Amino acid sequence: MPEPGTLAWPVLSDDLRVQDDVLAASYSSVGDVERSWIKKNIAQLYALHPPGGTDRSSTCTSWSGGLATTSTRLARPWACLVCPESMSEAGAGPAEIAAALVPVMTAGITDILAILPPSSLQSAHLLTTLELCGLENVYAVPRKAIPKELHVLVARDPAGLILDLGGLASCDPLTAEVFHRTMVWRPRLSRQLRIWCATPDQWDWSTLEWNHPHARIEAWGPCRETASDRVLQGDGDWDDFRRLPGAVLGVGADMLHARLSDLPGPGLILTPGQEGCWYWPDLDPGFLCFQRGMALADSRGEAIAS
Repeated sequence: MPEPGTLAWPVLSDDLRVQDDVLAASYSSVGDVERSWIKKNIAQLYALHPPGGTDRSSTCTSWSGGLATTSTRLARPWACLVCPESMSEAGAGPAEIAAALVPVMTAGITDILAILPPSSLQSAHLLTTLELCGLENVYAVPRKAIPKELHVLVARDPAGLILDLGGLASCDPLTAEVFHRTMVWRPRLSRQLRIWCATPDQWDWSTLEWNHPHARIEAWGPCRETASDRVLQGDGDWDDFRRLPGAVLGVGADMLHARLSDLPGPGLILTPGQEGCWYWPDLDPGFLCFQRGMALADSRGEAIAS
């Protein structure tokens, strides 16, 4: 188990906290099927980011020439998820929120909070995702006040992690010197989903739409007309579909295995049955943990530097 945190949480004003009854009401308003999709996503994320082992590790290596090194990796002391102002901005969907939170939780980070713009309180799916992830520290903060609240966090302990799903780079509040020791992660995946429709009724369009409300979803392929009316239709063949840059792709499992070499390497590829799920390929342990120096010693155990 990770050690207790040192930030004496909560560190933000209790007036900004989203109360438990608001989260509970949102949970109750979401249907059983939609909640099951969120639970499935979280369960799969736990499999992809298994708990234990990343919160604290020490590696000792003996090298030629009589040198031995010891390096220690620790989980960051806190993490703050910042959500977008508008549901039309990147990263606001329930699946993407869970995919950012679960790796933080399983890495052994003890203090975690989410900062939401007040407009996000209208999204029952988003609040239900936070509830199902077990997040207790949720705050509704106007966008202009977010930099001030982040300064409060960093002033308590600068070695934390900011998960910037809220596009803070556009107002650039994280360039101040106070943030120089804080890790900031921003998603690199495009918010465009191109779905290849090879057969009718292959995709669960409803789940794609509510779980990725911010994304531009396009239907391609011979059966693209079977998509929901709210889904755009792409005009082109398979080569056009796979070659356009900057998108998350959806293909059938048979095509995935048969033509994997034709598909872009980086990014994310979904198959039918995974419409409500997500994974951030670039949210790796380098963001979640930090290295605490390096101890140099001779091979007989006599320290020569640290």
